[in-house]
Amino acid sequence: MAQPAQRRVDGDGHLMEFFGTNIVDYLEDPWYSRVKDAAASWAPTAGSTFPWFPGDGWDRNHGADLFKGRGNSADDWLEQLELGPLDVAVLYPSFFLQIGALCHREWPVAGSRAYNSWVSAEIVGKGNGKLRAMAVLAPQDPLAAAEELRRAVETLGLSGGMLPADTAAQFGDRSFDPLYQAAVDADVPIAVHASGTHLAGGKAFPVFVQTHAYNHPAAIIGQFTSMMFEGVFSRFPTLRVGFLECGATWVPWYVDRMDEEYHARGAWEAPDLAAAPSEYVGEGKNVFFGLEADERLLGPTLDVIGSDVAMYASDWPHWDGEYPGSLREIENRPDLTDDQRDGILHRAAERFYGLSAD
Repeated sequence: MAQPAQRRVDGDGHLMEFFGTNIVDYLEDPWYSRVKDAAASWAPTAGSTFPWFPGDGWDRNHGADLFKGRGNSADDWLEQLELGPLDVAVLYPSFFLQIGALCHREWPVAGSRAYNSWVSAEIVGKGNGKLRAMAVLAPQDPLAAAEELRRAVETLGLSGGMLPADTAAQFGDRSFDPLYQAAVDADVPIAVHASGTHLAGGKAFPVFVQTHAYNHPAAIIGQFTSMMFEGVFSRFPTLRVGFLECGATWVPWYVDRMDEEYHARGAWEAPDLAAAPSEYVGEGKNVFFGLEADERLLGPTLDVIGSDVAMYASDWPHWDGEYPGSLREIENRPDLTDDQRDGILHRAAERFYGLSAD
């Protein structure tokens, strides 16, 4: 049995921020005055379920059959850390992953500010230094997202910014350059995170198992394609970008495909991409991925893309997460080298989030 790494970092845990939380109280006027009574009347027990987003109609927990935990407080997460044990968890929202589906430009900006203020005060501030969080950014307004990232890092102490992959916006568009420059200036990462919804343009399937299987990779690969061929990684060579909740074993196949396209058509259709896509993905480089513990080709994938760019994700308390079992699986997989295991369990996340290795 392989020996586990001395340090374990969760690169992608979640909050169930719609269960009985007070995010509405962190809204700024005029938005607070507009929705406070509606929030109380529509969802007195669910806190922020209304009026944040339109529901996508999916029963993700299959009633209570797949429910893993509330995950809506610092105490919930500190208790979970002990089960691993995990030294640090970097947390993302659940309901706010769907912020990219909103049409009203000002509303998601206001909502992201409220969530970020809430998560700073109620989760990071009460997490004993073990809980970190990424700021939610509204893709509907890239300039406002850049401003919010600066506030989130400088004032709220958050670890970087999250863009939801499921949205009409394409993140390679130059309108997002001010956001990427803000991340570079602050030396913090940008995470592109899937949500598995069809609201933002994904395919609408008849059952959730089809939606979840297809829309996660479709949204992530779409944004990865946009950012790569539009030259984001060329224009911002020190920008750290992570593509999360899609696994990692697709990366070698898709990067090879992108290389083929680049060499055939890049001179005409990707003039801002300064080198083949494979030159931006590898050991010590700045494109990162979340992974799944049960991906059969994980070892060969890391042989290709490097041992320090794919990070462990507990995904707790989401219905499909298997923490702490997934942590044990990574620790004990015989097909991983010690270097690969250490990269998965802490080095990739430390590099991506700029965490101390102490």
